[in-house]
Formats: sequence, C-alpha cells, structure tokens
Amino acid sequence: NVMPGFHSEMAIEDHSNKCIDFDCFEAWKDATLAGFKQGFSQEDEWHPAVSTLVLMNEPDFLDVSPKCNERGAWCRVRAMISALDGFLAAEKQAGIKPGRTRLTATWSFAMRTSIDGVIKEMPGVWGFQDMVAVVANPSIVNYTVRSNLTDIQAAFNSRWIHGLNTQSPWKFVNEMVSKVYDQFAPVPWFIGEYGANGKTGEAILDDLRKMDLQADSADPFKGVAFFQFQTAHEKGG
Repeated sequence: NVMPGFHSEMAIEDHSNKCIDFDCFEAWKDATLAGFKQGFSQEDEWHPAVSTLVLMNEPDFLDVSPKCNERGAWCRVRAMISALDGFLAAEKQAGIKPGRTRLTATWSFAMRTSIDGVIKEMPGVWGFQDMVAVVANPSIVNYTVRSNLTDIQAAFNSRWIHGLNTQSPWKFVNEMVSKVYDQFAPVPWFIGEYGANGKTGEAILDDLRKMDLQADSADPFKGVAFFQFQTAHEKGG
C-alpha cells in the first residue's frame, strides 16, 4: 500500500498564485491532474497500489504562517476544504473512479481547539472535528464550493480516514482519541507518523504490537505508519 502526499507548503509558497488567501482549489486540482499524467492512475482508476492520499500533512502549521495574519484555525480549515474540493474536481475532470483509494489529512498532536469549539484544547482530534465542521458548512471559512457540496460530503462519508501524527506513546494516544471518538464514527482513523521519540526498541515494539492488534479488530483505528527509517540530519537536534 502506497500513501502519496501533496506538498502542503504549496498553501504558503504559492509561486503560481493558485492558493491565494488559503483558497487552494486550483493548486490541488492542478497537482492531482499532473499526478494522473505521471502514473498515479491506470486507465480510469487510481493505480492499484495507492491506498490513501494525504491531501495535507499537519496543515495546522498554517496557523502560524505570516500569511495567516493571526486568523488561526480559519487558515488551516480553508486550505483543507479548498484542497479537497480541487482534488475531487480533478478526479471528475479526468474521469478517474475512486476505487479503494481513501483521503486524509494528518494533523499534529498539538493541543488545539477545533474551529467550531466543539473540541477544546485536546491533542490531534480537533483536526478531525475541523473537517466534520467545514464539510457540513464551508461558509464557516468563507469558502464557496466550486464543484458540488453533495459530492464533497459523499466523498467524506465514504472515503475519508482521519489521521494524526504523534511522538507520544500508544497508550496515551489511544486514550485521548478513544474517549471522544464515538462522535466521529464510523469514519476510521490512523496514525500517519508514529515517531516514538526517545523510546527504547522494546517499548516501540510493544506499541507496534498493540496497535497492530487493535487495527485487526472492529475498532475504528486502522493502522500506523512508522516515522522514520532513516535519520533526518537536516532537522538537527
């Protein structure tokens, strides 16, 4: 299973003026169409190896961008709904069937509040609620859907998988997510980056075994991607 991701910083770099004021419809539509030309599709479907597309990775970093002008959650949520809109428009234009390919955004595990205040100062899950809120009502970020809101809502209900990144131990992550997850079911969730910062090999192995066991059950948790297999020397520290 391959989980390709879009370059999230298109939302702030915007060299082509296709993501003005966090309206990223054109940028994500063009990137998706380019991906089809580069082999991400086969005939009228996604390449069978593509299981999930990460539309943005930790879009909450947009909250602190100078372009955001201290508008906080508004920036990350507007970027996400417009990216989803552009992506679906590209699929439709190219005639690509969704097949088994799921969609996600992987949020950080920072303590934040969702855009609608339903989730208050909790790690990670505020991003899940951000998406629930804006898919139900894009006007909360002054966004007008270009394609079709009904199609966006249908794609969210049938294809979305909530995602988060974390360095925290599995026991803590599971407790934080599970205690509020009933409101997000039946949409599943996963960990896009399990960092295990500072943990021993034995503790990491124990976490991975427990996560694998839970993912094989009827629980909405569906799995984890390990972060990472090589040292990122450019990060320092």
